[in-house]
Amino acid sequence: MKPATAIKAAKPSVALDHSQLFDVSVTGPLTKKRCINLDNGASTQPTTAVMTAVGNFMKYYSSAHRGNGFKSQITTWAFEEARVGLLRFVQAREDQHLCIFTKNTTESVNLLAARFPFVKERNVILISSMEHHSSDLPWRKTGHTIVYIAINKDGTLDMDDLQNKVSMYGNSLALVCVSGASNVTGILNPIYKVARIAHSVGAQVYIDCAQLVSRRAIDVKDLDDPEHLDYIAFAGHKMYAPFGSAVLIGRKDAFSGGTPFLDGGGAVNIVTLVNVTYKEGAEKEEAGSPNTVGAYAMFIASKQLQQITFSAIENHERALMEYALPKLQKIPGLKLAGGYPVDLGTRGGVISFTIDNIHFNLVAAILGTDLISLRENFIRKDINNKIGYIRLSFGLGNTFTDVDLVVDALKKIVHGEYKFKYIQDEHGEFSAAGVNCDFSAFVSLDVEPLKHPTRMTLKTVFLEWKEKGKKWMKIHPKLR
Repeated sequence: MKPATAIKAAKPSVALDHSQLFDVSVTGPLTKKRCINLDNGASTQPTTAVMTAVGNFMKYYSSAHRGNGFKSQITTWAFEEARVGLLRFVQAREDQHLCIFTKNTTESVNLLAARFPFVKERNVILISSMEHHSSDLPWRKTGHTIVYIAINKDGTLDMDDLQNKVSMYGNSLALVCVSGASNVTGILNPIYKVARIAHSVGAQVYIDCAQLVSRRAIDVKDLDDPEHLDYIAFAGHKMYAPFGSAVLIGRKDAFSGGTPFLDGGGAVNIVTLVNVTYKEGAEKEEAGSPNTVGAYAMFIASKQLQQITFSAIENHERALMEYALPKLQKIPGLKLAGGYPVDLGTRGGVISFTIDNIHFNLVAAILGTDLISLRENFIRKDINNKIGYIRLSFGLGNTFTDVDLVVDALKKIVHGEYKFKYIQDEHGEFSAAGVNCDFSAFVSLDVEPLKHPTRMTLKTVFLEWKEKGKKWMKIHPKLR
Protein backbone atom coordinates (compact mmCIF):
# COMPACT_ATOMS: atom_id res chain seq x y z
CA MET A 1 0.00 0.00 0.00
CA LYS A 2 1.54 3.29 -1.11
CA PRO A 3 1.97 6.10 1.39
CA ALA A 4 -0.01 9.28 0.71
CA THR A 5 3.09 11.37 0.16
CA ALA A 6 1.15 13.78 -2.05
CA ILE A 7 -0.99 14.99 0.86
CA LYS A 8 0.39 17.82 2.94
CA ALA A 9 0.15 17.66 6.72
CA ALA A 10 -0.27 21.39 7.26
CA LYS A 11 -3.55 22.48 8.79
CA PRO A 12 -5.72 23.85 5.95
CA SER A 13 -7.22 27.28 6.36
CA VAL A 14 -10.40 26.71 4.34
CA ALA A 15 -12.25 24.43 6.75
CA LEU A 16 -15.56 25.71 8.04
CA ASP A 17 -16.36 25.27 11.72
CA HIS A 18 -19.96 24.15 11.77
CA SER A 19 -19.93 23.05 15.41
CA GLN A 20 -22.21 25.97 16.26
CA LEU A 21 -24.98 24.05 14.46
CA PHE A 22 -25.19 21.50 17.27
CA ASP A 23 -25.51 21.15 21.01
CA VAL A 24 -21.96 20.11 21.96
CA SER A 25 -22.46 20.34 25.71
CA VAL A 26 -22.68 16.58 26.30
CA THR A 27 -19.93 15.18 28.52
CA GLY A 28 -19.24 11.65 29.68
CA PRO A 29 -19.40 9.81 33.02
CA LEU A 30 -15.69 9.07 33.42
CA THR A 31 -14.42 12.46 32.33
CA LYS A 32 -15.78 15.91 31.76
CA LYS A 33 -14.47 15.91 28.20
CA ARG A 34 -16.87 16.69 25.37
CA CYS A 35 -18.31 13.72 23.50
CA ILE A 36 -16.95 13.60 19.95
CA ASN A 37 -19.03 12.04 17.18
CA LEU A 38 -16.84 10.69 14.40
CA ASP A 39 -19.46 8.11 13.45
CA ASN A 40 -21.59 10.33 11.22
CA GLY A 41 -21.70 7.59 8.60
CA ALA A 42 -23.86 5.56 10.99
CA SER A 43 -26.07 8.37 12.24
CA THR A 44 -25.94 12.13 12.53
CA GLN A 45 -27.04 14.33 15.40
CA PRO A 46 -29.98 16.65 14.77
CA THR A 47 -28.97 20.24 14.23
CA THR A 48 -30.27 22.92 16.56
CA ALA A 49 -32.41 24.29 13.73
CA VAL A 50 -34.06 20.90 13.18
CA MET A 51 -34.67 20.45 16.91
CA THR A 52 -36.21 23.92 17.18
CA ALA A 53 -38.44 23.40 14.15
CA VAL A 54 -39.63 20.01 15.41
CA GLY A 55 -40.33 21.46 18.86
CA ASN A 56 -42.49 24.18 17.31
CA PHE A 57 -44.25 21.69 15.06
CA MET A 58 -45.16 19.41 17.97
CA LYS A 59 -47.51 22.07 19.34
CA TYR A 60 -49.67 21.53 16.27
CA TYR A 61 -49.12 17.81 15.78
CA SER A 62 -52.13 15.65 15.00
CA SER A 63 -53.09 12.91 12.55
CA ALA A 64 -52.34 13.48 8.86
CA HIS A 65 -55.01 12.67 6.27
CA ARG A 66 -57.26 11.44 9.06
CA GLY A 67 -59.24 14.38 10.37
CA ASN A 68 -60.73 17.79 9.68
CA GLY A 69 -59.62 19.42 12.91
CA PHE A 70 -57.42 22.48 12.77
CA LYS A 71 -54.31 20.64 13.96
CA SER A 72 -54.96 17.75 11.57
CA GLN A 73 -55.13 20.21 8.70
CA ILE A 74 -51.83 21.80 9.75
CA THR A 75 -50.15 18.40 10.13
CA THR A 76 -51.42 17.18 6.75
CA TRP A 77 -50.25 20.39 5.09
CA ALA A 78 -46.76 20.12 6.66
CA PHE A 79 -46.50 16.43 5.71
CA GLU A 80 -47.34 17.05 2.06
CA GLU A 81 -45.12 20.14 1.90
CA ALA A 82 -42.28 17.94 3.17
CA ARG A 83 -42.99 15.44 0.39
CA VAL A 84 -42.83 18.11 -2.30
CA GLY A 85 -39.81 19.73 -0.69
CA LEU A 86 -37.82 16.49 -0.67
CA LEU A 87 -38.69 15.86 -4.32
CA ARG A 88 -37.29 19.29 -5.16
CA PHE A 89 -34.27 18.66 -2.94
CA VAL A 90 -33.11 15.97 -5.39
CA GLN A 91 -34.41 17.76 -8.52
CA ALA A 92 -37.20 15.23 -9.01
CA ARG A 93 -40.20 16.04 -11.23
CA GLU A 94 -43.61 15.84 -9.57
CA ASP A 95 -45.17 14.63 -12.81
CA GLN A 96 -42.59 11.82 -13.15
CA HIS A 97 -41.58 10.81 -9.63
CA LEU A 98 -43.10 9.78 -6.32
CA CYS A 99 -41.71 10.48 -2.86
CA ILE A 100 -42.78 7.59 -0.62
CA PHE A 101 -42.12 7.92 3.09
CA THR A 102 -40.73 4.89 4.92
CA LYS A 103 -39.04 4.40 8.28
CA ASN A 104 -35.48 3.83 7.01
CA THR A 105 -33.45 3.15 3.89
CA THR A 106 -33.68 -0.60 4.50
CA GLU A 107 -37.47 -0.48 4.33
CA SER A 108 -37.23 1.65 1.18
CA VAL A 109 -35.15 -1.00 -0.59
CA ASN A 110 -37.45 -3.80 0.57
CA LEU A 111 -40.44 -1.83 -0.71
CA LEU A 112 -38.77 -1.32 -4.09
CA ALA A 113 -37.78 -4.99 -4.35
CA ALA A 114 -41.39 -5.99 -3.67
CA ARG A 115 -42.88 -3.49 -6.11
CA PHE A 116 -40.28 -3.35 -8.88
CA PRO A 117 -41.95 -3.84 -12.29
CA PHE A 118 -40.11 -6.96 -13.40
CA VAL A 119 -40.93 -8.37 -16.82
CA LYS A 120 -40.43 -12.00 -17.80
CA GLU A 121 -37.54 -11.52 -20.20
CA ARG A 122 -35.52 -9.34 -17.79
CA ASN A 123 -34.50 -11.53 -14.87
CA VAL A 124 -30.96 -10.36 -13.99
CA ILE A 125 -30.01 -7.84 -11.31
CA LEU A 126 -26.49 -6.38 -11.13
CA ILE A 127 -25.35 -5.32 -7.65
CA SER A 128 -21.98 -3.81 -6.81
CA SER A 129 -19.76 -5.73 -4.39
CA MET A 130 -19.45 -2.69 -2.13
CA GLU A 131 -23.16 -2.53 -1.27
CA HIS A 132 -24.56 -2.39 2.23
CA HIS A 133 -26.49 -5.55 3.18
CA SER A 134 -29.69 -3.51 2.91
CA SER A 135 -29.08 -2.95 -0.79
CA ASP A 136 -28.27 -6.60 -1.43
CA LEU A 137 -30.42 -8.95 0.65
CA PRO A 138 -33.90 -7.70 -0.40
CA TRP A 139 -33.14 -8.50 -4.06
CA ARG A 140 -32.20 -12.07 -3.25
CA LYS A 141 -35.83 -12.69 -2.22
CA THR A 142 -37.13 -11.75 -5.67
CA GLY A 143 -36.07 -15.07 -7.14
CA HIS A 144 -34.19 -13.37 -9.94
CA THR A 145 -30.54 -13.93 -10.88
CA ILE A 146 -28.13 -11.80 -8.84
CA VAL A 147 -24.75 -10.94 -10.40
CA TYR A 148 -22.14 -8.87 -8.57
CA ILE A 149 -20.04 -6.08 -10.06
CA ALA A 150 -16.38 -6.26 -9.06
CA ILE A 151 -14.50 -3.52 -7.24
CA ASN A 152 -10.89 -2.54 -7.83
CA LYS A 153 -8.07 -2.97 -5.32
CA ASP A 154 -8.37 0.69 -4.35
CA GLY A 155 -12.04 0.19 -3.46
CA THR A 156 -13.48 1.94 -6.52
CA LEU A 157 -16.18 0.42 -8.69
CA ASP A 158 -14.76 -1.59 -11.60
CA MET A 159 -16.44 0.28 -14.46
CA ASP A 160 -14.99 -2.10 -17.06
CA ASP A 161 -16.58 -5.05 -15.27
CA LEU A 162 -19.88 -3.15 -15.12
CA GLN A 163 -19.78 -2.38 -18.84
CA ASN A 164 -18.86 -5.97 -19.70
CA LYS A 165 -21.67 -7.47 -17.62
CA VAL A 166 -24.25 -4.99 -18.89
CA SER A 167 -23.25 -5.93 -22.45
CA MET A 168 -23.24 -9.64 -21.57
CA TYR A 169 -26.75 -9.71 -20.13
CA GLY A 170 -28.21 -7.03 -22.41
CA ASN A 171 -31.97 -7.43 -22.75
CA SER A 172 -32.02 -9.84 -19.81
CA LEU A 173 -30.89 -7.11 -17.41
CA ALA A 174 -33.62 -5.57 -15.26
CA LEU A 175 -31.79 -3.41 -12.74
CA VAL A 176 -28.38 -2.13 -11.66
CA CYS A 177 -27.94 -1.36 -7.94
CA VAL A 178 -25.04 0.86 -6.84
CA SER A 179 -24.41 2.98 -3.76
CA GLY A 180 -23.83 6.69 -4.25
CA ALA A 181 -21.01 6.55 -1.69
CA SER A 182 -19.38 3.56 -0.03
CA ASN A 183 -20.21 3.23 3.65
CA VAL A 184 -16.75 1.71 4.24
CA THR A 185 -14.35 3.93 2.28
CA GLY A 186 -16.49 6.96 1.41
CA ILE A 187 -15.65 6.48 -2.27
CA LEU A 188 -18.13 8.38 -4.46
CA ASN A 189 -19.34 6.29 -7.36
CA PRO A 190 -19.90 7.81 -10.84
CA ILE A 191 -23.64 7.22 -10.54
CA TYR A 192 -24.60 9.13 -13.69
CA LYS A 193 -22.16 7.12 -15.81
CA VAL A 194 -23.57 3.95 -14.22
CA ALA A 195 -27.07 5.11 -15.16
CA ARG A 196 -26.08 5.82 -18.76
CA ILE A 197 -24.54 2.34 -19.13
CA ALA A 198 -27.59 0.62 -17.60
CA HIS A 199 -30.07 2.57 -19.71
CA SER A 200 -28.16 1.72 -22.88
CA VAL A 201 -29.73 -1.77 -22.74
CA GLY A 202 -33.08 -0.67 -21.34
CA ALA A 203 -32.34 -1.55 -17.70
CA GLN A 204 -33.15 0.70 -14.75
CA VAL A 205 -30.95 1.87 -11.86
CA TYR A 206 -31.35 2.09 -8.10
CA ILE A 207 -28.88 4.31 -6.23
CA ASP A 208 -28.50 3.93 -2.47
CA CYS A 209 -28.04 7.55 -1.40
CA ALA A 210 -27.86 6.92 2.36
CA GLN A 211 -24.20 7.94 2.59
CA LEU A 212 -24.41 10.50 -0.21
CA VAL A 213 -27.36 12.65 0.77
CA SER A 214 -25.61 14.82 3.37
CA ARG A 215 -22.34 15.10 1.42
CA ARG A 216 -23.17 15.94 -2.18
CA ALA A 217 -26.05 17.41 -4.17
CA ILE A 218 -28.24 14.83 -5.93
CA ASP A 219 -30.04 15.33 -9.25
CA VAL A 220 -32.29 12.44 -10.33
CA LYS A 221 -32.79 14.20 -13.71
CA ASP A 222 -35.63 14.03 -16.19
CA LEU A 223 -36.62 10.53 -17.31
CA ASP A 224 -35.70 11.46 -20.89
CA ASP A 225 -32.11 12.08 -19.82
CA PRO A 226 -29.96 8.96 -20.41
CA GLU A 227 -28.23 9.62 -17.06
CA HIS A 228 -31.43 9.83 -15.00
CA LEU A 229 -31.72 7.92 -11.73
CA ASP A 230 -34.83 5.73 -11.71
CA TYR A 231 -34.91 5.15 -7.95
CA ILE A 232 -33.03 6.51 -4.96
CA ALA A 233 -33.42 6.12 -1.19
CA PHE A 234 -32.07 7.94 1.84
CA ALA A 235 -32.92 8.43 5.51
CA GLY A 236 -33.26 11.33 7.90
CA HIS A 237 -30.81 9.93 10.43
CA LYS A 238 -28.00 10.29 7.88
CA MET A 239 -28.84 13.95 7.18
CA TYR A 240 -29.16 15.51 10.65
CA ALA A 241 -32.83 14.61 11.15
CA PRO A 242 -32.87 11.32 13.13
CA PHE A 243 -36.60 11.08 13.76
CA GLY A 244 -37.35 7.69 12.20
CA SER A 245 -38.25 8.66 8.65
CA ALA A 246 -36.79 7.95 5.21
CA VAL A 247 -37.84 8.13 1.58
CA LEU A 248 -37.94 6.09 -1.57
CA ILE A 249 -38.04 8.43 -4.56
CA GLY A 250 -38.80 6.74 -7.84
CA ARG A 251 -40.61 6.82 -11.13
CA LYS A 252 -44.40 7.00 -10.92
CA ASP A 253 -45.09 4.36 -13.55
CA ALA A 254 -43.43 1.66 -11.44
CA PHE A 255 -46.07 2.01 -8.74
CA SER A 256 -49.15 2.61 -10.88
CA GLY A 257 -50.41 -0.97 -10.84
CA GLY A 258 -50.46 -3.93 -8.49
CA THR A 259 -51.01 -4.03 -4.76
CA PRO A 260 -48.94 -2.16 -2.17
CA PHE A 261 -46.03 -3.58 -0.19
CA LEU A 262 -48.02 -3.03 3.02
CA ASP A 263 -51.79 -3.22 3.33
CA GLY A 264 -53.87 -1.19 5.74
CA GLY A 265 -55.53 2.08 6.52
CA GLY A 266 -54.37 5.10 4.59
CA ALA A 267 -53.57 3.06 1.48
CA VAL A 268 -57.17 2.38 0.50
CA ASN A 269 -60.17 4.29 -0.80
CA ILE A 270 -62.92 1.72 -0.36
CA VAL A 271 -62.96 -1.62 1.48
CA THR A 272 -65.88 -4.03 1.36
CA LEU A 273 -66.13 -7.62 2.53
CA VAL A 274 -64.98 -8.81 -0.88
CA ASN A 275 -63.23 -5.91 -2.64
CA VAL A 276 -60.54 -3.31 -2.06
CA THR A 277 -59.95 -0.12 -4.03
CA TYR A 278 -56.51 1.35 -3.44
CA LYS A 279 -55.43 4.98 -3.57
CA GLU A 280 -53.10 6.25 -6.25
CA GLY A 281 -49.58 7.60 -5.91
CA ALA A 282 -47.42 7.63 -2.82
CA GLU A 283 -50.31 7.22 -0.36
CA LYS A 284 -50.96 3.76 -1.76
CA GLU A 285 -47.53 2.70 -0.44
CA GLU A 286 -47.86 4.37 2.98
CA ALA A 287 -50.28 2.19 4.92
CA GLY A 288 -50.77 3.12 8.57
CA SER A 289 -50.37 6.43 10.35
CA PRO A 290 -47.41 8.25 8.81
CA ASN A 291 -44.43 9.60 10.71
CA THR A 292 -45.22 13.23 10.01
CA VAL A 293 -42.64 14.46 12.52
CA GLY A 294 -39.86 12.53 10.81
CA ALA A 295 -40.95 13.70 7.37
CA TYR A 296 -41.07 17.31 8.51
CA ALA A 297 -37.64 17.01 10.16
CA MET A 298 -36.13 15.62 6.93
CA PHE A 299 -37.56 18.55 4.98
CA ILE A 300 -36.13 21.11 7.43
CA ALA A 301 -32.75 19.36 7.35
CA SER A 302 -32.76 19.38 3.54
CA LYS A 303 -33.39 23.13 3.54
CA GLN A 304 -30.54 23.68 5.98
CA LEU A 305 -28.14 21.60 3.88
CA GLN A 306 -29.05 23.70 0.86
CA GLN A 307 -28.62 26.87 2.89
CA ILE A 308 -25.12 25.81 3.96
CA THR A 309 -24.48 24.75 0.32
CA PHE A 310 -22.97 21.46 -0.76
CA SER A 311 -19.87 23.19 -2.05
CA ALA A 312 -19.18 24.41 1.51
CA ILE A 313 -19.88 20.92 2.87
CA GLU A 314 -17.47 19.38 0.35
CA ASN A 315 -14.77 21.91 1.23
CA HIS A 316 -15.30 21.25 4.94
CA GLU A 317 -14.88 17.48 4.47
CA ARG A 318 -11.90 17.90 2.17
CA ALA A 319 -10.10 20.15 4.67
CA LEU A 320 -10.63 17.64 7.47
CA MET A 321 -9.46 14.77 5.26
CA GLU A 322 -6.35 16.67 4.16
CA TYR A 323 -5.55 17.38 7.79
CA ALA A 324 -6.30 13.88 9.12
CA LEU A 325 -4.74 11.56 6.53
CA PRO A 326 -1.05 12.49 6.99
CA LYS A 327 -1.40 12.36 10.77
CA LEU A 328 -3.03 8.93 10.68
CA GLN A 329 -0.37 7.54 8.34
CA LYS A 330 2.35 8.43 10.84
CA ILE A 331 0.83 6.16 13.51
CA PRO A 332 2.88 2.93 13.69
CA GLY A 333 1.00 -0.11 12.41
CA LEU A 334 -2.01 1.86 11.16
CA LYS A 335 -3.03 0.91 7.63
CA LEU A 336 -5.51 2.98 5.67
CA ALA A 337 -8.12 1.20 3.56
CA GLY A 338 -9.23 2.15 0.09
CA GLY A 339 -5.93 2.90 -1.58
CA TYR A 340 -3.69 5.95 -1.19
CA PRO A 341 -2.71 8.57 -2.34
CA VAL A 342 -6.33 9.68 -2.40
CA ASP A 343 -8.26 11.59 -5.00
CA LEU A 344 -10.29 13.60 -2.51
CA GLY A 345 -12.56 14.80 -5.29
CA THR A 346 -14.00 11.29 -5.52
CA ARG A 347 -14.24 10.57 -1.80
CA GLY A 348 -16.52 11.73 0.98
CA GLY A 349 -15.39 12.38 4.52
CA VAL A 350 -14.76 8.76 5.49
CA ILE A 351 -11.51 7.06 6.53
CA SER A 352 -11.30 3.36 7.37
CA PHE A 353 -8.22 1.69 8.81
CA THR A 354 -6.78 -1.24 10.71
CA ILE A 355 -4.01 -1.36 13.33
CA ASP A 356 -1.55 -4.22 13.29
CA ASN A 357 -2.05 -6.80 16.06
CA ILE A 358 -4.88 -4.88 17.72
CA HIS A 359 -8.47 -6.09 17.29
CA PHE A 360 -10.67 -3.51 15.63
CA ASN A 361 -13.38 -3.98 18.27
CA LEU A 362 -10.83 -3.28 21.01
CA VAL A 363 -9.78 -0.03 19.34
CA ALA A 364 -13.40 1.11 19.11
CA ALA A 365 -14.08 0.14 22.74
CA ILE A 366 -11.09 2.10 24.05
CA LEU A 367 -12.02 5.15 22.01
CA GLY A 368 -15.60 4.86 23.20
CA THR A 369 -14.46 4.95 26.81
CA ASP A 370 -12.52 8.07 25.86
CA LEU A 371 -15.77 9.63 24.52
CA ILE A 372 -14.76 9.33 20.88
CA SER A 373 -17.38 7.57 18.77
CA LEU A 374 -16.11 5.63 15.75
CA ARG A 375 -17.54 2.62 13.94
CA GLU A 376 -16.02 -0.85 14.01
CA ASN A 377 -17.11 -3.25 11.31
CA PHE A 378 -15.87 -5.94 9.01
CA ILE A 379 -15.98 -6.83 5.35
CA ARG A 380 -16.57 -10.55 4.85
CA LYS A 381 -14.78 -12.00 1.83
CA ASP A 382 -16.19 -15.45 2.45
CA ILE A 383 -17.61 -17.41 5.37
CA ASN A 384 -14.18 -17.89 6.99
CA ASN A 385 -12.41 -14.71 5.95
CA LYS A 386 -13.30 -11.29 7.30
CA ILE A 387 -11.35 -8.04 7.52
CA GLY A 388 -12.09 -5.75 10.43
CA TYR A 389 -11.97 -2.00 9.99
CA ILE A 390 -12.33 1.02 12.21
CA ARG A 391 -14.25 3.73 10.38
CA LEU A 392 -13.93 7.44 11.01
CA SER A 393 -16.66 9.49 9.30
CA PHE A 394 -16.81 13.27 9.42
CA GLY A 395 -19.87 15.47 9.62
CA LEU A 396 -20.74 19.13 9.82
CA GLY A 397 -19.99 19.36 13.53
CA ASN A 398 -16.43 18.06 13.35
CA THR A 399 -13.33 20.24 13.67
CA PHE A 400 -9.55 20.02 13.43
CA THR A 401 -9.51 19.64 17.22
CA ASP A 402 -11.56 16.45 16.88
CA VAL A 403 -8.93 15.08 14.50
CA ASP A 404 -6.13 15.94 16.93
CA LEU A 405 -7.95 14.22 19.79
CA VAL A 406 -8.61 10.98 17.91
CA VAL A 407 -5.04 10.87 16.54
CA ASP A 408 -3.61 11.34 20.06
CA ALA A 409 -5.92 8.64 21.40
CA LEU A 410 -4.88 6.20 18.64
CA LYS A 411 -1.21 6.82 19.38
CA LYS A 412 -1.81 5.92 23.02
CA ILE A 413 -3.63 2.73 22.00
CA VAL A 414 -0.74 1.67 19.75
CA HIS A 415 1.69 2.17 22.64
CA GLY A 416 -0.60 0.40 25.13
CA GLU A 417 -1.19 3.59 27.10
CA TYR A 418 -4.83 3.20 27.93
CA LYS A 419 -6.35 3.27 31.38
CA PHE A 420 -8.54 0.19 31.77
CA LYS A 421 -8.24 -3.52 31.20
CA TYR A 422 -10.58 -4.70 28.44
CA ILE A 423 -12.27 -8.08 28.27
CA GLN A 424 -13.83 -9.73 25.22
CA ASP A 425 -17.22 -11.43 25.38
CA GLU A 426 -18.49 -14.42 23.41
CA HIS A 427 -19.69 -12.12 20.61
CA GLY A 428 -16.24 -10.60 20.11
CA GLU A 429 -17.13 -7.28 21.72
CA PHE A 430 -14.76 -5.59 24.20
CA SER A 431 -15.64 -3.64 27.32
CA ALA A 432 -13.67 -2.01 30.12
CA ALA A 433 -13.47 -4.36 33.11
CA GLY A 434 -15.08 -3.01 36.25
CA VAL A 435 -16.44 0.06 34.54
CA ASN A 436 -20.18 0.45 34.82
CA CYS A 437 -22.17 3.46 33.75
CA ASP A 438 -25.56 4.47 35.06
CA PHE A 439 -27.09 5.62 31.80
CA SER A 440 -30.22 6.76 33.61
CA ALA A 441 -28.15 9.66 34.92
CA PHE A 442 -28.09 10.94 31.34
CA VAL A 443 -31.41 9.76 29.92
CA SER A 444 -34.13 9.22 32.47
CA LEU A 445 -36.65 6.40 32.13
CA ASP A 446 -38.90 8.00 34.70
CA VAL A 447 -41.85 10.30 34.17
CA GLU A 448 -42.12 13.47 36.17
CA PRO A 449 -45.07 13.29 38.56
CA LEU A 450 -48.07 15.30 37.56
CA LYS A 451 -48.80 18.36 39.59
CA HIS A 452 -52.40 17.57 40.37
CA PRO A 453 -54.52 20.71 40.78
CA THR A 454 -55.71 21.22 44.36
CA ARG A 455 -59.37 21.91 45.01
CA MET A 456 -59.47 25.64 45.39
CA THR A 457 -61.86 25.99 48.29
CA LEU A 458 -62.01 29.05 50.50
CA LYS A 459 -60.21 27.08 53.18
CA THR A 460 -57.38 26.26 50.78
CA VAL A 461 -57.05 29.89 49.82
CA PHE A 462 -57.02 30.90 53.48
CA LEU A 463 -54.27 28.42 54.41
CA GLU A 464 -52.08 29.50 51.49
CA TRP A 465 -52.39 33.13 52.35
CA LYS A 466 -51.94 32.55 56.07
CA GLU A 467 -48.47 31.17 55.34
CA LYS A 468 -47.66 34.39 53.56
CA GLY A 469 -48.60 36.45 56.59
CA LYS A 470 -51.97 37.63 55.38
CA LYS A 471 -54.60 38.22 58.09
CA TRP A 472 -57.56 36.63 56.45
CA MET A 473 -58.95 35.58 59.83
CA LYS A 474 -60.42 39.02 60.25
CA ILE A 475 -62.14 38.81 56.89
CA HIS A 476 -63.36 35.22 57.14
CA PRO A 477 -63.68 34.28 60.85
CA LYS A 478 -65.85 31.25 60.04
CA LEU A 479 -62.87 29.52 58.45
CA ARG A 480 -61.21 28.77 61.80
